[in-house]
Amino acid sequence: MPPIGASWRSIQKALNLNGTNDLELIKEETNPIYFEFCRELAFAPLRRVTNVSVGADTGIQMPGDLMGVIRVKDQDRDNQDYWRTTEEQRYQFDGRRKWYWKQDEIVPDFGSDVTIDNGTQTMSGITPAITAAQVGEYIRFSDEPGIYQIASTTTIAKRYRGPRISRKPYRINPLGVGSLVVTESDGTFAANDVSVHYWESPTPLWDPEQDTVLPTNRALELRIMMVLMRDHQKKTSQKRDIFAEYDDQRGGGAYWDMLNMIRETHRPMIPVGMLGNRIRYGRIR
Repeated sequence: MPPIGASWRSIQKALNLNGTNDLELIKEETNPIYFEFCRELAFAPLRRVTNVSVGADTGIQMPGDLMGVIRVKDQDRDNQDYWRTTEEQRYQFDGRRKWYWKQDEIVPDFGSDVTIDNGTQTMSGITPAITAAQVGEYIRFSDEPGIYQIASTTTIAKRYRGPRISRKPYRINPLGVGSLVVTESDGTFAANDVSVHYWESPTPLWDPEQDTVLPTNRALELRIMMVLMRDHQKKTSQKRDIFAEYDDQRGGGAYWDMLNMIRETHRPMIPVGMLGNRIRYGRIR
């Protein structure tokens, strides 16, 4: 998890970008690529586990900064896994208990005139004002990528990272995260205690001392350089070298190196029959 400032200096040196506004241009290109990586891959520093009681057909509302679900496990039945499905396919008679996202329309709350400074936690001028019922939910300011948990009607739980926001709009539950539902193997709704393993949204990278959540920053550096050089007609050999180092089209390169660093091995799943009963092997004595 190296600091991002070292990567910015490496990009400046590689592309000879030492102008007055070059560093700001690099910063602007960093977060879209960084967040793309974090949507695709569950990096270890972003992984979380929450133990929840799912209420039958109503499910359970998941945290608003959730990027993706790794697995759902039953706390009461040998830690068995639920298999992901959709509401329409939950009745498939395959002996598996399942989970899916409830198909409710998620309507984010919008507002305007919020002001917040980089490195602070206090919001001001919010219209309409945030209510006590919204404390604990997540908010995004203007078009900044970061998502922050609301700690009170005027503060967020962590420091805001980004350019100063002055009288701009905001959005609550910007990712539209909904409710997670679990079912028995026959498709009927279950009301169980489950452990949800998921990964959360990262903190945006705006200050050089910030650590990334990546095991190595090289793939990020190369992707940023690829974007910065896409409109350049010159330096074609350098562009070719950068693309090849990122992905050599043979399963190698910085992107695949990063991917291999986060892969894990897991114990085999417990085999179950058509009725959801555990299958045991060997002679019966």
